[in-house]
Amino acid sequence: MISLPKVAALTSLALLTAAQAQAVTVVYVGDVVAHEEFIAENEEIDRYVIMDQVIFSTSGGLTTLDFFGYGFGVATNEPDLYMALFSYDGSLTTSDYLSESDDDTGEQGFDDGSISSLDPYLSTTLASGTYLAMIGLCCDYYGLDPQTFITGYQGTPVDGTIRTYGYQLSITGENVVFETNPSEPQLPAVPLPAGLPLLGSALLAGAALRKRRR
Repeated sequence: MISLPKVAALTSLALLTAAQAQAVTVVYVGDVVAHEEFIAENEEIDRYVIMDQVIFSTSGGLTTLDFFGYGFGVATNEPDLYMALFSYDGSLTTSDYLSESDDDTGEQGFDDGSISSLDPYLSTTLASGTYLAMIGLCCDYYGLDPQTFITGYQGTPVDGTIRTYGYQLSITGENVVFETNPSEPQLPAVPLPAGLPLLGSALLAGAALRKRRR
């Protein structure tokens, strides 16, 4: 039998632990960059996608990643986003892969302004630690396996129009914070379309600077 003083001490410890774990929502605004080329032969668009990366940490527990992409910012912004989630310790391997999300089939994430179930929504239980979300586009011929997401890009380099798909990501969980000065993931170098190496480098540099300022 546990003595009354010990019960009181355990109760106080439980209340303190509960008070330290606070569910918060943090919001990130980013973009996915695509090089798009119209193929007249089959009347399709060939895309080369440079994914976005979001690093965050949590003290553990139920965590929700809610995307608002379709119609975000302007009505003509119509990305079909796809997200893969990894545990993160400074580098990535397929063993770090945890989960992924394509559509919000249950329409659970419309509180953030989403107007389409094409926006990803993921609710999962995470251990205390640091995580990396890789955000690309769905689907067609894109590789959507963990190894593709680790490379940081989808498709093969093409010369074409550069289109930026903006989106908002709201993460809700226990003591969730975005890493303010994260070390960049150790991803393979992203090959750029042959005719756009300088412009592509400027885009990547601007994205990195924006993340460092957060």
